[in-house]
Amino acid sequence: MERRDWTKQALAGLAPELLKLHHEIWAYAEPSSAEVQSAKLLCEVLRQKGFTVEENICGRPTAFIATFGAGHPVVGYLGEYDALPGLSQQAGLPRHCPVSEGGYGHGCGHSALGTASLAAALIAQQYLQTSGQPGTVIYYGCAAEEGEGVKPLMARDGYFDATDCVFAWHPGSTNGVVNMEMIAVKTAHIAFKGITAHAGGAPHLGCSALDACELMNVGVNYLREHVIQEARLQYAYLDCGGTAPNVVQDHAKLIYGVRAPKTEQAAEIMQRVVDCAKGAALMTGTTVEVTPRMGYSDLFQNKVVASILNSAAQQVGAPAWAEADFELAKQFTDQYTPAQQNDLQQTVQRLYGKEQLQQVLEKPLDTKMEAFDETKMLKIYGCSDVGDVGYVTPTASL
Repeated sequence: MERRDWTKQALAGLAPELLKLHHEIWAYAEPSSAEVQSAKLLCEVLRQKGFTVEENICGRPTAFIATFGAGHPVVGYLGEYDALPGLSQQAGLPRHCPVSEGGYGHGCGHSALGTASLAAALIAQQYLQTSGQPGTVIYYGCAAEEGEGVKPLMARDGYFDATDCVFAWHPGSTNGVVNMEMIAVKTAHIAFKGITAHAGGAPHLGCSALDACELMNVGVNYLREHVIQEARLQYAYLDCGGTAPNVVQDHAKLIYGVRAPKTEQAAEIMQRVVDCAKGAALMTGTTVEVTPRMGYSDLFQNKVVASILNSAAQQVGAPAWAEADFELAKQFTDQYTPAQQNDLQQTVQRLYGKEQLQQVLEKPLDTKMEAFDETKMLKIYGCSDVGDVGYVTPTASL
């Protein structure tokens, strides 16, 4: 039997259990670093299948590593399972219908990210068992990808050092192994402390932490002109000091994020953001505390591992969509804004040509498996903690 057919047969045997697992994790929809039930469920399945599971990795209770086999090659699979706030949603519905208003939901398929990577790990395990070949399979339970991310900590602590290569995947609008780069990110909490006073009777006795935030934002706005064009400087208020306008606010807090193509660029720009905070503190007579929050390295595909993944993807081919899948997808795309519709049309024309545009728009799911092309680079201005894995071991993503 060809390896492709053997793999599909093995997957068919696992599919009922994996789909049940996927649906359970979808229903749990747990926040980053609090994926207690999701992580427990994945660990239970891996133990039942004969994996050795190590929990509480890098001091994160919902991060774990599961290992099977011995010797080389040592192949790793990355699994994620955290949800996002405000995205609670009943499954399979093309309209907004939350299970709990304002609750957490799996907005970009993290319920599937963990279970599909688990499928790959279990099939690799079966191959080692039936073939008698040496090799080690490692499933990385990567908590909190939507939050601070545990992969950078795993990389720091050497959990990928003995791994020959790592495979990852993420849902997308097209199928294939894309020659892509994603940018780096660094975030920090900026907390100002001042002196409160009555804003009408004794404003001269106060030092406003809120003023410091505002002045910092002005400084960063001017900084935007003097950083590389590809950089993004983003912020949000975590604490605005209160709601009374007649009080000088003695506390206020921001979170700042800096995105840039390379890790060292993000670090350099973040230092300039911190300098803006220090200047604002000097201007207002306040003090400032900067607490690094998280950071992801830039992501790139290892060409050799990407070629291996691409070869397998081409053999397996695109998903075999059912008519019900096409119908549901069409219900989603019918609700797109004009700008989203235009973006969809451009994607379809790039993949299928103008002559097939209307036909594909009626069934808007990708039926092709795009080939890895070293000559074309796709720049994606999002971030992923998979980038930190790629810096310490050969890594590729589907």
